[in-house]
Amino acid sequence: MRRPFLFALVVLLAACADAQPPVLDNPPDAEQVGTGRSSRCDLGPAPGCACDTEGERILCHDVHSRVGDTVVCGVGDSVCTNGEYAPCVLNNTITLEHDDSAQGATTKSLGGPSDCADNVCDPMCKSFPDEPGGLSDPDSGIVETPDGLSLPGAPGLVDAPCTGGSSGTCGHSICEVGTPLGAGCDATKVGEPSCVSQICGVLPTCCTVGWDTDCTALLETVCKVDCYADEHGACFACFGDSFDHDGDGYAGDAGDCLDCDASINAGAYDFPGNGVDEDCTGTADDAVEVCDGGLAMASSNAYDFAKAIDLCQTTTSGATGAAKTWGVIQAALVQADGVSTPHSRGHGILASFGSANLPLASSRMAALSSGTARAPGDSGYTNPNGQYASYNAGTACNYPPGFPKNAAGCPTSSGQAYDSSALELKIRTPTNAKSFSYSFNYFSSEYPEWVCTAYNDHFVALLTGSSATPVNPPSNSSNISFDGNGDPVSVNIAFFVEPACPTCSSLALAGTGFDGTCQNQTCGGATDWLYTQAPVVGGEVIDIKLATWDQGDHVWDSTVLLDYWRWSGETADIKTAVQPPAPPPTIYDPGTFVRDYDATGICPSGTSLLWGHWSWQTSTPSDSRVSFWAQTADTLAGLDTAPIVPLKFTSPPGPDDLVGQDVAAAQGTPDTQNGSAVVDDALWTQAQARHRPFLRVLSKLEPSTDQLFAPTLKAWNLEVTCSDNL
Repeated sequence: MRRPFLFALVVLLAACADAQPPVLDNPPDAEQVGTGRSSRCDLGPAPGCACDTEGERILCHDVHSRVGDTVVCGVGDSVCTNGEYAPCVLNNTITLEHDDSAQGATTKSLGGPSDCADNVCDPMCKSFPDEPGGLSDPDSGIVETPDGLSLPGAPGLVDAPCTGGSSGTCGHSICEVGTPLGAGCDATKVGEPSCVSQICGVLPTCCTVGWDTDCTALLETVCKVDCYADEHGACFACFGDSFDHDGDGYAGDAGDCLDCDASINAGAYDFPGNGVDEDCTGTADDAVEVCDGGLAMASSNAYDFAKAIDLCQTTTSGATGAAKTWGVIQAALVQADGVSTPHSRGHGILASFGSANLPLASSRMAALSSGTARAPGDSGYTNPNGQYASYNAGTACNYPPGFPKNAAGCPTSSGQAYDSSALELKIRTPTNAKSFSYSFNYFSSEYPEWVCTAYNDHFVALLTGSSATPVNPPSNSSNISFDGNGDPVSVNIAFFVEPACPTCSSLALAGTGFDGTCQNQTCGGATDWLYTQAPVVGGEVIDIKLATWDQGDHVWDSTVLLDYWRWSGETADIKTAVQPPAPPPTIYDPGTFVRDYDATGICPSGTSLLWGHWSWQTSTPSDSRVSFWAQTADTLAGLDTAPIVPLKFTSPPGPDDLVGQDVAAAQGTPDTQNGSAVVDDALWTQAQARHRPFLRVLSKLEPSTDQLFAPTLKAWNLEVTCSDNL
């Protein structure tokens, strides 16, 4: 079985547009065309035009360079740098495939030469389509990831899947040149407009003679379509009109910046670290993760409590279009019945609880208590222990439906929920979320002397409004925080532990008010940090009530800490488990990918071999980089002892600011994560033989200075030519 593995962004251009007739000079920058910069840029993004998103890349047509006296052309890209699209740089990276069944094979001679697909300027051009039996050399420190070659431990970037922009019954994507398309073939939903019909109304030959570059040139002006390549290099049409083409609830002109991908829209959560702008703000990875700094301990603002558990975004129930984001719609501090006003000291926002219990994320956490949500030393604190010493708020309300309940074999109280405190939230879930989780730590003074009695305090998390599966069994009465027996949180659940010996304090309890000794026993216990997870349907509105109460009396109080709400794009069962410790960071070491090329017999008699453009596409987070080096020899074995020289930036292909410097793919100004360099120039300027038939290119992958970020070599290609002028 073969599958696509590495793809360059420029594959889209090669597939989606015909090459233009060769000319020696590259197209001029925006300010050199027409009456001024604006006249050029009014036609769309182009080198020299203003841009808003730093690092954004656009495709360039008709890019030219040289190898010796030979004109080379092809495709390239331009990157947004300091508010302006940089000059276009040739990049003829190609599709790469590999065999899943042959992992770990060597990297020697990965494929023979074939005619260059993109370089129509040079009929002698050959390139090496890599279709190896394996890419990872076990001795080189390089591994395969879903996104390319990287360093051991690197997961690979997650490219957003392109699930929309269907071609319908069309023979090919409307972004690709090819055979004529039938009117209406691209409309796949009732009421969806047909871009093909609109274009053929303007240029009938598109539906009769052929879908050529004149047809694709009308996509943006007639249909408001941008052409987009997914991670497999396939062409997709992303619409900017008022119809929701990808079915995510957002149209291109109303909050959907990529209306061919249902995971990207204004209602999505911008998952950190993946380089994708899921929420269409114009900036990737910009979701606000920290919003609880400086919140007052005694706040009575329920939205502050949402922030304290790391729910940082709010929205409104009636929002539409781009304003319809995920977030907290309503927040309320209530008693367990969801209506009554709680006692003022039953909720608090804490920077710590004792000496060992700190927030899991950012600087604050929420606390709910059947006594006082405070620690010793805090204003308003009352000892939670004892029949007379503990806090009696004097409040009572009805239990939530389905409660009270207790662990099997333990008596259940009647009457009302005493001294209860609850945080009730109405939340619109992100459109790309499939589950959520939050963390809690439950403390109770009822441990150990009041275990399995009718007086046990409880904590519940009541989730309603979710249509996700698996469905919460009715026996849980909407509660999602329970142990393996289905019992709600109390001193009777399997997670409850006394983190100390019976007659001594423990670090986990120290300074909480649940430490010390009472009648020769530790005064309390705790669960330690647990987390609860549950599935959701993206974009739906859910209600969750986090509540604790005293059952059967007003004494021997309990407190629960709440923190670290997070969304996930993965499905999840409903469960509660021990909070795992944070994994140590992955440390990356350098590695080298070796590619050997054999050009024996390529050039006809009377011509000489010239090693041409080495093109690359990379991802280099932080200050990680990929540098490129070359060796040349008369035999394959000779490469092992041949001098190693760095490739050098030249102009062309550029960037001009780096001419003469060693080639490295890296972020910065200019951005060189994608690009190309002429191997022949590097050999010539460093006094190396230029016409030998064997070449080795070494791609050295270097992690960031702190070793926490790994680069990825996503695509590459080497071209050669034969010259009769030498």
